[in-house]
Amino acid sequence: MTDVIESIKKDAEKRVLQNNDGNQEFLMYIDNKKFEKGEKLDIISEQIKIDQPTTVVFVDDEPGRNFAHRCHYLLYDANSGKFIKKVPAQFPYFMMKTPKTVQPFWGFSS
Repeated sequence: MTDVIESIKKDAEKRVLQNNDGNQEFLMYIDNKKFEKGEKLDIISEQIKIDQPTTVVFVDDEPGRNFAHRCHYLLYDANSGKFIKKVPAQFPYFMMKTPKTVQPFWGFSS
């Protein structure tokens, strides 16, 4: 499992650096919990339905801006580490309380 998580972290970093509209100030968090099919990420303005065992990476595209700003989720197959999709959002699903399974792993913020 550790190899899959490390692979996901590397892919997420590469993906964000290449596709983040030139923005180099962002923070990334990985949830080490394996989300199972049928679970949902409850975000203030929406829900993300999980269709298969999934590892979630949350990317804060504008750290320090407080509420309702550009961010996104990168969803990965929890077993293989294969990228599933990017989901644009405005809030983290852990806004009220950060689960112990969520860990920051990369980022730059001035």
